[in-house]
Amino acid sequence: MGGRRDCHNGRWGTTFRALRWRSMDSCGLACMSLSAGIHLFALCTIANRFLSHSIAGIVLFIVAYIPSTVMALWSLYMAWSTDPGAVPMGARPLYHPSYEQPILPPPSTEDLESGRSVENSETPLSLPPTTDAEGSVPPSRVIHRCRKCNDNYKPPRSHHDSVTGRCIVKMDHFCPWVGNAIGALNHKFFILFVLYTFISCTATIPIVI
Repeated sequence: MGGRRDCHNGRWGTTFRALRWRSMDSCGLACMSLSAGIHLFALCTIANRFLSHSIAGIVLFIVAYIPSTVMALWSLYMAWSTDPGAVPMGARPLYHPSYEQPILPPPSTEDLESGRSVENSETPLSLPPTTDAEGSVPPSRVIHRCRKCNDNYKPPRSHHDSVTGRCIVKMDHFCPWVGNAIGALNHKFFILFVLYTFISCTATIPIVI
């Protein structure tokens, strides 16, 4: 079952109040544990059964396999524990003259102290539309909002992830093998995990043969 979840009194999770991002999807946690377990099982198996009579295999194991496996496990943890780019509650778009709807300025200190809303305290920003090099007005842009995130602002190129229950900026997909959505902020760790896993698998072939 997907959706926003947290634990430890809201300290970890994917909800808007969570202090640290942790995806608590049961399938994702199981698959991520399986990914880490396969790496550890392969490490122990190669160390116990395939290094007794090969000096070259021992050197390759120490120089290439162990570092790549350690880095793969580190990348796996970082890909799981890093916020993929979830849009926070109350996010506001940067102003652009081509937006159809006016964009409200950030609330002032007096508004926050008095509890007044931005709509009642400030006038929406409004500027005339700009023109491009040819003198034509660019097409209007619509400010999108996500109904599943309580009508929170939905930035361009973001998608709502049904597993974590949040809108993710530049979301690629939800990867169960790392137990997290892959977005703008953890895409690097996902690529590193795949790369180091490939290196460790490649280094295994000459050791076993």
